[in-house]
Amino acid sequence: MSNMIYLVALLLGWNEIVEVLRLRERTRGVGDGTIDGHIYTLIQRGDQIYIELPDYPKGKCEEIVERTE
Repeated sequence: MSNMIYLVALLLGWNEIVEVLRLRERTRGVGDGTIDGHIYTLIQRGDQIYIELPDYPKGKCEEIVERTE
């Protein structure tokens, strides 16, 4: 699922991102989802998308980043 978040964020517009990832949209450009039982937030600012994983295990986050570099 984490790779899917990354790929969807790169390839699709906001409306499609919300649909594909089944986000609970707080407002345009901000939506919440879950991965492995952990909540994450996607934020779109201009042409950039940020992923906040506040309670996701740090080791898993680092592993994902290393794979996408």
